[in-house]
Amino acid sequence: MSCSVKVLGRLVTALILVALGFEQAVAQCRFNGVRGYTDESRPSPNKSCQSLYLFEARSSADGRTIMFESEGRHYTAELGGGEYYYIQKGDVDPVPKNDFAAVFQIDKEGMMTSGYCGDGFITIALDKCE
Repeated sequence: MSCSVKVLGRLVTALILVALGFEQAVAQCRFNGVRGYTDESRPSPNKSCQSLYLFEARSSADGRTIMFESEGRHYTAELGGGEYYYIQKGDVDPVPKNDFAAVFQIDKEGMMTSGYCGDGFITIALDKCE
């Protein structure tokens, strides 16, 4: 069974348990993440628009959010439709001056875009659940 199927199974279980009133029934999971910008014309590629950032992330107990810190900012990804997680400008703290958005599935490369740095990628892979 793949990691993404395991995570999806835990998320479905979590949503059912939350709907039944069991808020803390699912364990938190830890993830390894990588993100980066790929636009060739991006400004300051060696400072604020780098091609590779590594980070660690964790899920909420119900599996509906994944949080991580990268380069001094805190990101909160929200589970949307299907298996997709979404990050919007307002989900970043401090909020960036320019637009920001990302969409991804666990263990698959997702898309990221910034009004300042341009397009890029984000991947968050399951490490373990406790």
